[in-house]
Order: sequence, then structure tokens, then C-alpha cells
Amino acid sequence: MGDYLKYAANLGYAIFDENLNLIKRFDEPVLKPDIKVWEFSIEDPRICEIEGELFLTYVVTPTPFCPGPVRIRLGIPKPAQSLAYTALAKGNDFFNFTRQGVITPFGVGERDTMFFPEKINGNYAVIHRPSNWIGSDYYGIKVPGIWFAYYNDEHKYLYNHKFMMASERDWESKKIGAGAPPIRTEAGWLLLYHGVDKDSVYRAGAVLLDLKEPWKVIARTPEPILEPEEDYERVGDVPNVVFPEGNFI
Repeated sequence: MGDYLKYAANLGYAIFDENLNLIKRFDEPVLKPDIKVWEFSIEDPRICEIEGELFLTYVVTPTPFCPGPVRIRLGIPKPAQSLAYTALAKGNDFFNFTRQGVITPFGVGERDTMFFPEKINGNYAVIHRPSNWIGSDYYGIKVPGIWFAYYNDEHKYLYNHKFMMASERDWESKKIGAGAPPIRTEAGWLLLYHGVDKDSVYRAGAVLLDLKEPWKVIARTPEPILEPEEDYERVGDVPNVVFPEGNFI
């Protein structure tokens, strides 16, 4: 967090060994907000490699928008509602990314967008969570759910959206969202996701998706596989959160 009062975040880079011991943490961010393209803060990165190129999705916020508990503690007035979008940057290493701009639909809040690590049916593909796609126009879902879409790399937009999954259990009754980029297995695509309950507790679950038609769910964990237990998970700017965004195999 570069500026705590304004809650403007940067993306940093660190190297760990196979046992997750820190080897090196770089002093400078690899990606900073660019106000010229309405990036006040950049958050929630997800990254994968597709055909030798790194695809980094990240959330951009156009105005200061710190979490409610932080805002209340610091006495910051609640800002006018401003939607967060997801942008894409591409590169061949972790230090040189080229911004591609916002790729999620205009007027739709998006915080959980990530690419599949390979093309699906010959096309780039993503999983995303449009926060205001609810109601009768969107299969009658009552809270934000998870969607599949293809990505047009030439014109930088998502298309052919397909609904994937909705909240089903109490532990995910407020909303769900994809976590880390999916992993290919022999049985299907393994996707970690988060669910939020009525008390805003974040937990993690897992779902298995069809390899050829990944908008189709094969299996899903009925109960969370990870939930806040440790002090560092239960206490913080936003308490009671576990939130997977990356995989280590």
C-alpha cells in the first residue's frame, strides 16, 4: 500500500523458493497506478502464462475507495459510488508490462477477472464476476455470480458471456468470485473461488469445470476448504478474510 490514507495500491514483486521462503523482495513496484488512464489504485492481481506471454489482470479504481472498516477508523467520508474495473497488462517478464487497458464491460463493477492458462476452442478465455449482473435479466440470480467469457485480443473486450455458477450455500450467501487462475487436470479445470456470507466473512471453496466447455460445472465443494482461523486472517483492514489469488504447484 503506497499511500495508506488514500489507499492507493501498487503491484510489487518478490521471489520465493519452492518452500515459500522469501529470497528477495524488490524495492520498487513493477506496476504503479497511472492517473492518465483513470488508475487511482491497482489491486488484486492474477497472472498466468499463455503461449509464452504473461497475462496480468488487475483491478483499477478511479477514486479513493478504501474498505469500510479502514474508512471508519480514519474518519474518511464515504465517497460517491465508483465502480472498479479489471484491466490487463501483458509482458515477457515480471518487470516490463504493457498496459492493454480495461477489458471488462463498461458500467459493470468487476474485481475477480482472470485468464485460463491456455486458449479454449482456439480463443483466449476468462472467468469474471460482474457485480451488478443480477435479477431477472441474468438468470434470476440474487447475488453476484461467476461467468465465463472469451477475450478479443485485437479490440480488447470480453464477448460471448456464459453464466457458470451462483451462490448455493450459507457460507457464500452474499456473493462469490473466482480466486486463482484455473489449473488443468485430467478430470477438468480446477478452480479455487471465494464465498462471502451475510456477515462478510470470506471463505474459499473449489469447483471442477469441464475441459472443453469450462462454463459447465462438474463438481463443487459443498463446504469451504479454507476459512479464517489465524490472527492475521481474522484481524486486519478487512477482518475475517481468506482470498486465494494464485496457485503454487
